[in-house]
Amino acid sequence: MCPTVLNLTSRSCWPLTIGVAILFLSSAYGEPGKRFYAERVFSILEERCFSCHGGEDRIKGHFRITNREGLLRGGDYGPGYNPESPMESLVLEMLSYKDAEHEMPPKAKLPDEEIAVLRQWVEMGVPYDPALEIDGKESEVKRGFTLTDENREWWAYRPLVKKAIPEVSDAEWSGNGVDAFIRAELDKNGLSPNALADPGVLVRRLFYDLLGLPPKPEEVSAFILASRLDPDRAYRELVDDLLSRPQYGERWARHWLDVVRYAESNGFERDNPKPHIWRYRDYVIDAFNQNKPYDVFLTEQLAGDEIENPTMESMAATGYHRLMQWDDEPADRRQHVYDVLADNVLVTSEAFMAMTLNCARCHDHKADPISQKDFYSFMANFSGVTHYQTPGTIVHWAPPEEKAAFEKQRSERLKELNAERESLKEKIVMVLSEKGVVRAQEGEKVTTFVDDARGKSAQWFYTTSTPTDDWKEVGFLNKSWFKGYGGFGAGSSPNSQVKSKWDTPDIWMRANFGLKNLPESLVLEIYHDEDAEVYLNGALVYEAKGQGIMNDYQIISLSETALDLLQTGKNVIAVHCRQSGGGQYVDLALRSKASFSSIESLLSGGAGKKMKATVADAVGRDLVGEYEKTVAAINGLRQQKSGVPLNVVTEKATPGAMHIHLRGSAHALGDEVAPGVPAVLGSENSDPSPLLSERVNYGDYQSSGRRLALARWMTGEGKALTSRVMVNRIWQHHFGRGIVASSSDFGTLGEKPTHPELLDWLAAEFIRGEWSIKDLHRLILNSRTYRLSSEPDSANLAADPQNYKHWRFSMRRLTAEELRDSILAMSGKLNLKAHGHWVTPPLPAEVLATASRPGKGWPVSADENDNYRRSIYVHVKRSLRHQMLADFDQADTDAPCAVRFATTVPTQALTMLNSEFVNENAVVFADRLRERGGSLEEQIAYGLSLVLQRNAEAGEIEELVELYKDLKTDANLSDRDALDRVALLALNLNEFVYLD
Repeated sequence: MCPTVLNLTSRSCWPLTIGVAILFLSSAYGEPGKRFYAERVFSILEERCFSCHGGEDRIKGHFRITNREGLLRGGDYGPGYNPESPMESLVLEMLSYKDAEHEMPPKAKLPDEEIAVLRQWVEMGVPYDPALEIDGKESEVKRGFTLTDENREWWAYRPLVKKAIPEVSDAEWSGNGVDAFIRAELDKNGLSPNALADPGVLVRRLFYDLLGLPPKPEEVSAFILASRLDPDRAYRELVDDLLSRPQYGERWARHWLDVVRYAESNGFERDNPKPHIWRYRDYVIDAFNQNKPYDVFLTEQLAGDEIENPTMESMAATGYHRLMQWDDEPADRRQHVYDVLADNVLVTSEAFMAMTLNCARCHDHKADPISQKDFYSFMANFSGVTHYQTPGTIVHWAPPEEKAAFEKQRSERLKELNAERESLKEKIVMVLSEKGVVRAQEGEKVTTFVDDARGKSAQWFYTTSTPTDDWKEVGFLNKSWFKGYGGFGAGSSPNSQVKSKWDTPDIWMRANFGLKNLPESLVLEIYHDEDAEVYLNGALVYEAKGQGIMNDYQIISLSETALDLLQTGKNVIAVHCRQSGGGQYVDLALRSKASFSSIESLLSGGAGKKMKATVADAVGRDLVGEYEKTVAAINGLRQQKSGVPLNVVTEKATPGAMHIHLRGSAHALGDEVAPGVPAVLGSENSDPSPLLSERVNYGDYQSSGRRLALARWMTGEGKALTSRVMVNRIWQHHFGRGIVASSSDFGTLGEKPTHPELLDWLAAEFIRGEWSIKDLHRLILNSRTYRLSSEPDSANLAADPQNYKHWRFSMRRLTAEELRDSILAMSGKLNLKAHGHWVTPPLPAEVLATASRPGKGWPVSADENDNYRRSIYVHVKRSLRHQMLADFDQADTDAPCAVRFATTVPTQALTMLNSEFVNENAVVFADRLRERGGSLEEQIAYGLSLVLQRNAEAGEIEELVELYKDLKTDANLSDRDALDRVALLALNLNEFVYLD
């Protein structure tokens, strides 16, 4: 993967510009221009610019400034001179130091007097003295990106050609196409395949491969017995049995989650959780268990919201687009928007296409035939995706009939509650009026952060034109917005106090406020007509739609989630209000508590014990308490939404234009590009192959349809590459290495396939089998190649030590998740409950202290049984990894992980011997042996049968019995403690940790 470095992109219009400039120069300046250059300009350029731009061998940015032709031609940024607007010429822009993209010379800004000389020179038309010009080489001129026939013929980009299955001399290797291709290659290289592995080895191999769990002793015995009668049938039936178990989806979902860098938090300093993102994980599990066709699996992740008749499953699948790291307070918000889009390009191109498109973000790819234009054309497919938010981009999913029933029921209930509120209000107002006890000073101390029109109106920035998506973010700035005091309306709403006129359908408002200390509570006092959304530091904290017209301010007590959004220093409250008829008014205040400046405020927010007691004494009932509960019920009901909350993709129906970013900077825009795929994958020329999309409209949802067009291309015209990539991943996880070892890079920097004809044959079979992943499993698992033993062979090891040709099965260590789950299985505490919210098992205090916010984000699961669930359900927090899973090479979540590399480091041994988790489970494992009863030898034999998934040999039992005795005599341990240590040792045996 290329590092993200900045570079420039050339423009295409310079020949015309040069022509205009030459005509202009030749007609306007002659000797005076030459003399000005020689006497005033040359010395400045020679000292400041020539060393990098033409005076020496190197030419940075393909830009030569030592002669006029080079200046006019320009380099990666484009032409240096603009004859139509000379003062906007790039050569002057680069001297401005207005931002990090315009700093030349890079060491320090030029003195003002030198800049003045160069400005005068540009005004003159950049004349040169030919006697002082330094010419360059033809080879230094930057050429445009051009595809060659060789590029198009690269093995990964060619159409699928399904070769005939080769004939082999051994009939046992002819029944399965996989075997025929493998055996032909073995024979070609003079290698002899191993014999088939024993049934006891195969049953363990299959269980871990398909389920990630060890077989029970009775399952091993049953398979061995069945294998004696009919080994092939027993094997096929076991494969089918395991593929039908729910644990299969959990095991194989983990492989896919590595590829898409699945995580349940945003990363960066605060590392806030991604609410409901676990539904994406459950979607992947279910997709494997249901044998969802891979073309559907791909399409639902990329565009499950854009397909015809979306389902809750397809919507949950689009959580794929929300898995990225997300900075809630980036230094450069515009750049961060495109960093997130680039991350989507990275994951999508690697996961589905095995192409490293991100290496072309800042410049044309240095190795593969991928241009920078290809990159941004591909990014345009995602440019409509809305920006992520701290609370997630939550969509509530429910069938239309359920939504309609919910809205009807809510409307009826709101009507009842509003009537009840008004009745209670009248009674309380009557009592308080009679008693005369309402005094503002009697309320608790209130801090006002943003005041409304009833007090000292806050000044708001506002617009009535649809703003950009980041209008509500802290760092947003648009100098074209207007300023006005709170109380926006047309003067037709009761109890309104209009301070600023508003008579359009929509208004967007922002107000800033500072905090030295964070409050313990937060209250919103709001008056609005029809629909309103209120955001605090970019996150939605209040929303009301279709609730009818208000006639006064209402008080909303904001949740602790809203409090967590506040920060010392600058904060922003943002409001979007929409109205279509009737009264028109919007105003709000943000306070630490409800104010008591009016009876309505008093009643809505509560008036303290004294006033409650006054009312209660007068009427014999806690009317204020009843009123508060009623108001809370109304506010809660307004916030409720029907259906299941999903953290998924949302999109703008009309995405903005996508441009090439010069040097990868979102602030330096180049040519506009259209959505497409890299030219090498189908274009007749060197420009990206365009993708045409149709806008999606259903219900209230609109989308561009671009992602659906991309998914259809991948599973249609581009299916050769798509199928090769997934077939290779399946092969990788069965054999430990893909036919292409670099399974997310099929380019020239990746590995070439060891068996290219087999790869294409499998890819063609995959498509022919309607993209069935389970059928592909069966094809591979039922081969002799997969069932070979892992025994060494000296001759084969000498010829093929890495086992590239598959003369044996490559043994491996259990993955982090397999190891943790297996330890829980040994202790008998493994909880196989499926699906649902992530779990947070206890972690040592030392580990918790390493979090980005120590003590935050890892509350131990309330139900102790949840601590023993499978590892796929353990919370994946970017700044705080489960220490055992991290120690044993769990995939990093900051970037896609195509291949996990198995390390061997001291911390692994220390974890297995000393960690609290392993030791606690060793004790429970020993208890399981004790409960089994019988002699010490029988208990140890039973324990070994569980750990090794085979019957223990007499010598193995004898060794552990001797260890038990030594622990008692030499270490003075009790019977119980000695067996606990034996159990711990059993969990550390190589045969338990490694798979043959």
